[in-house]
Amino acid sequence: MNIRQLFRSRRRTAIAPEPYVYDTITLTVTDGLEVLRADGSTWDPCKGTHECRTLAQLLNCVVWESLASIPPAPQFEPHIAPTRIVLPGVESVVAVFYGPDEDFPSGRTLDESGRPVCWRALAEAAGAPAADAAESIGCPSCQHPPPATTAPVIPAQPPAPAWEQDGHFQVGDTVQIPPADPFPAKVVWVEGDRVGIVTNPANGAQANASREHLRHVTGCAPCTADAAAQDDAEGERERTYWEQWPAEHRELHDAVMEDMQLTAGSVPNLSVCGHPSNHTRYKFGPNTPVREWMRTEFDGHMVASESPSLALGRIWDPIDWLRIEREHGDDGLTITVPWETTTWPTVRSAYALAREAGLDVVLDVDLEMDPLDDGTVGVDVIPTLMLVKGVVPDEVEEQINAILGRTPESYPHSRVLRPSYPDRPGIDYSAPYKHDTDDQTMWFWAG
Repeated sequence: MNIRQLFRSRRRTAIAPEPYVYDTITLTVTDGLEVLRADGSTWDPCKGTHECRTLAQLLNCVVWESLASIPPAPQFEPHIAPTRIVLPGVESVVAVFYGPDEDFPSGRTLDESGRPVCWRALAEAAGAPAADAAESIGCPSCQHPPPATTAPVIPAQPPAPAWEQDGHFQVGDTVQIPPADPFPAKVVWVEGDRVGIVTNPANGAQANASREHLRHVTGCAPCTADAAAQDDAEGERERTYWEQWPAEHRELHDAVMEDMQLTAGSVPNLSVCGHPSNHTRYKFGPNTPVREWMRTEFDGHMVASESPSLALGRIWDPIDWLRIEREHGDDGLTITVPWETTTWPTVRSAYALAREAGLDVVLDVDLEMDPLDDGTVGVDVIPTLMLVKGVVPDEVEEQINAILGRTPESYPHSRVLRPSYPDRPGIDYSAPYKHDTDDQTMWFWAG
């Protein structure tokens, strides 16, 4: 948030029909030449256009950028912004920033008694050399001549890339979202910088994307060149990423995955969106050295994992993880929730409660390969979410919320309203969600 947004986000209190007075904020200048807001966040008054090397230079930017953020009186009511300035080694000062008006076209800064604030004197009191203060600071109310650094020259901005320019995308264009997007989409509408695309030709599903993320698949040199560059960069990142695992583990994982087999009745993954298909289930191949109990428990339940890791698969079927942990917890099985948001004992308690309440509950888990010392392959089970199919009684939902410390995600639910997205033509999201057989409630903690 820049200082203009910061000022405009404050609660304004009308002390008379006009002017408006903002609440007082505090800006602290540190010895390391950072400007801190009261909430501890930093603010860069220089906006990255130049570097302030001294306290006086930084204070000058604070003053003039603060004034520039206040709307001018000829266009709006006069605005007054009190700001407490804290400098190293001196008592804080409350400066009242007045927006520009006819008499003071650049605005002015007064103290609480109405006298002009001399920012040069304040900088010197904080230890800035007098010569540096005189050279660097132009006081808006003391009428010192403004220094050259008051209005730094901002280099001209290059033109926006082709894909961000109006008219670049047209209905009927074939586009992608790089890097490495294997599913081209068709443009079906364009509204400003939003572009509607058909993401699933099989069912006509639509999404809308910002044009800055889209690139033409063919026929546009700027788009194809940038997409290729993104693909190359992503490939390099992926190579670096996979090197976090030892080469022998990666080779073992490749061998296990090559040995995977489709179960009877399954078909190859036909999902056009890139996600696992519910019609595809796998089993461990005959040459994979997994523990035998893993074949018994997991064969026929595994779908393809989307985890960028040494994952064996993903399971979202309703199997009994409490029993599996009891029976195999000391035989090549660990269950881990690696995120700081919760722990496996917490998830286990919520999962057990849902099962005891007779709910149709599943854990969506990834199966991470765990090479064991005896040469066999164990598994680290990582639950990412808990999903209940059917309506959850209020009292049970409240107990699960209390255990997990979170409420369900916005998944289709009988008591959730579909939000309205007016920028998606042809789809009405304003109607209440109606309960149906696919009603589900999801608690999500991954990430």
